[in-house]
Amino acid sequence: MKTKGRFNIIDFFIIIAVLGCIIGVVLRYDLTNTSVLNSSRDEVEISFFINGVRIGSTEAMVEGDIFYWKANGMEIGKLLSKEVSNREVFVFDGEYNYVKRYHAFQYDVRGVILSKGILDDDGFKLKGTQFLAPGKTFEIQSKNITVYITITDIKKINA
Repeated sequence: MKTKGRFNIIDFFIIIAVLGCIIGVVLRYDLTNTSVLNSSRDEVEISFFINGVRIGSTEAMVEGDIFYWKANGMEIGKLLSKEVSNREVFVFDGEYNYVKRYHAFQYDVRGVILSKGILDDDGFKLKGTQFLAPGKTFEIQSKNITVYITITDIKKINA
């Protein structure tokens, strides 16, 4: 028995659906490439603060090391500088007044990381996707250390 191939409305919709999928994939690929190319257009300095770490941790933060966001593995940037100081603590004296003292074994670290991303009116987006702003605390790591930092400032480097 011989059957003839017929083109009907269902075949038409299947062809349209397949073409739509192909066009969608091409457009998504193009948008992804465009956002990745534009994601590193601004060079910024991310200033941060680390509260109360041991001296060994301060020594493990080596200027020039690359730091990564521990939660997602995304590269944040290169440590430009660090400043280590004794951790300040406030205690009550015998007359119920606060008195500033320095902790014997803990240190505070202030530093700057050179990073790239998009800086606009909405804020800074690391690699164009991850929003960072002053006040955000998160865990970073390098080849020598893993530590929590709090961002204190993000400023664009004049090109």
